[in-house]
Amino acid sequence: MKYKEAVITVIIGSSSHFEIAIATAIAMYGVGSVAALGTTMGLFWEVPVMLAIVYLGKYLGKRGFWKSD
Repeated sequence: MKYKEAVITVIIGSSSHFEIAIATAIAMYGVGSVAALGTTMGLFWEVPVMLAIVYLGKYLGKRGFWKSD
């Protein structure tokens, strides 16, 4: 897999259907439940984790990690 494809795949995969998970947790367990709280707290982690993945991908790309022989 090439560098550009790998980084984009990881970013899309890490954020897919997150909004659906929040809606499902709230619908099933209620707004004041621990499950809904845990699901919504994931939003605070999503952006920093995705930025870290981008920086890691750029770093590995500079090191030639995805170069094909």
